[in-house]
Amino acid sequence: MGRRTGRTYSYDSDERTSLLPTSEEEREAMGFVTSLRGRLHAEGSSSADPANGDIAASEAPRDVEMAGKTDDTIEDHDHVKKFDTSEPLESGVGTIQAAQTLWGKKGRWLVIVGLALVMIVYEIDNTTVYIYNNYATSSFSALSKLATLSTASGIVFAVIKPPVAKLSNVIGRGETYIMSISFYVLGYILMATSTTFNAYAAGVVFYVVGQSGTNIMNDIVIADITTARWRGFALSFSFFPFLITPWAAAFIVDDVVKPGGIGWRWGIGMFAILMPIGAAFIISTLLYYQKKAKDMGLTPRQKTTLYSFCSQIDLGGSALLCAGFSLVLIPLTLAASTPSRWGTAYIIVLIVIGVMLLAALPFYEQRLARNPIMPTRYFRNKTIVLCLLLIASDSVGFACTHTYLYSWSTVARGFAARDATFFQYTNGVMQCVMGIIAGLAMAYTRRYK
Repeated sequence: MGRRTGRTYSYDSDERTSLLPTSEEEREAMGFVTSLRGRLHAEGSSSADPANGDIAASEAPRDVEMAGKTDDTIEDHDHVKKFDTSEPLESGVGTIQAAQTLWGKKGRWLVIVGLALVMIVYEIDNTTVYIYNNYATSSFSALSKLATLSTASGIVFAVIKPPVAKLSNVIGRGETYIMSISFYVLGYILMATSTTFNAYAAGVVFYVVGQSGTNIMNDIVIADITTARWRGFALSFSFFPFLITPWAAAFIVDDVVKPGGIGWRWGIGMFAILMPIGAAFIISTLLYYQKKAKDMGLTPRQKTTLYSFCSQIDLGGSALLCAGFSLVLIPLTLAASTPSRWGTAYIIVLIVIGVMLLAALPFYEQRLARNPIMPTRYFRNKTIVLCLLLIASDSVGFACTHTYLYSWSTVARGFAARDATFFQYTNGVMQCVMGIIAGLAMAYTRRYK
């Protein structure tokens, strides 16, 4: 963290006697608590009065505004995170900002180590369980439904990220990690013990919720500890384990599914133990510093009702987003497997309802949602829109070429499980390499273009 210097903070007598700041980090934290209190008890104030103990912190440039800059220059700052005191803080945001003032260099390295551990297990899981899906659906004589399963997984993976990110801003980073890992474990158990395809598919849904939640939480924590200049590199470098895990996963899968191996059920089930172990370090580190900040009185104290909580996470917008995409995309994959194909009435009905829900989403977000999960102003920014279109085209291309790539390579080409896994992940490894290179280029040139 950058240090604030040249400021004089004033506190009342209770604060001076109870908190007793002795280090520079604690003095900075004490300055931050006055900012928090001012925002919680005097909402709408646009200025800070140092004489009254309120600190005016520099406002960090908003991501959307920075993305829209014509010169695409990435600014670097001394502070890892600058605190914006112009708007009321959400509880989780206030907590992590308070924790940042306490953890210093040592705490930041602990967070980095925790991220490394969870990413290693995450990538081993990602490169093995994806392959086990082929064997699981085949064992239920439902390999033809793999595309439907992949589509449903992709929808859940995408639409669950905004509500999870919002939830982390409300309840806290460590708590949201725990929730995501819990979904992971539940998904592993359901998948490993399933006796039908439908039961397996239900397990996959819980699994993908956990996977997507963990993925976005990793990104959020990385954003918490990096500057805008190095964020692209840090996000890309966080996937460094993927340069190694696919090759290790090939041997793991080969041993698991070979005759006499432990089988795909245990291949999936063992992660119900490994994933919590891998995530324990990052969770405990975050919870420790969050509790430390709370004990020092630095965290915002807010009473939240059920209605307020649902409003803060934009439950209505999340439901419209998830239901809309599900009702549009899943029927597209089911139509070919129905007797009447596109003449099947419920297929058309589901798609129409899905389109209506998606059409209602912008109106709801702009007019009704108090804390919109997808602010409509984002879609007036050409940089964001073009990035979304680029990602969408890439995702469509990947889904068309890779959904049945493993099955094709093993059945039609006779690849061994190990070689088919190598083939499956060659594309992903090269993406990871180029992502790291692009991140470095962004950091040194300070330009996205």
